[in-house]
Amino acid sequence: MEQEFTEVEFGIHKVLVPSSGYYDRFRMSPDLDEVAQDPAAGIIEFFRRIPKSMVATRIGPAWSPHFYYRTSSVQLLFLAPFARLRAAPPMKRNHRT
Repeated sequence: MEQEFTEVEFGIHKVLVPSSGYYDRFRMSPDLDEVAQDPAAGIIEFFRRIPKSMVATRIGPAWSPHFYYRTSSVQLLFLAPFARLRAAPPMKRNHRT
């Protein structure tokens, strides 16, 4: 069965998203009560405490944070003073042979 797509505005761009998927149904402002009923969404109670706000992004104005997509990886950005990083010993790497 082929996936159907819907064209939506994402910031200043038009993109294709899966029809009837979260983004097609909610855009950037999901109904968390409805999302919570979806077993694939997992536990979302933590996200109810995070207020969404409109932020300027490279794609144009967008609601943030986006939190209703399940993923297998997460990227975090930490800020640290460069002088402290330079003073830290290098990390050992485990190489497989």
